[in-house]
Amino acid sequence: MKPMIVKPINLSIIITIITIIQLLKIINQQQ
Repeated sequence: MKPMIVKPINLSIIITIITIIQLLKIINQQQ
């Protein structure tokens, strides 16, 4: 097994996905 290495690019993608999910939750609550 290879050690888990978090690349800055991957971290940015994860943060972006989380942010989008949070925004979608807020939009769904407003409807």
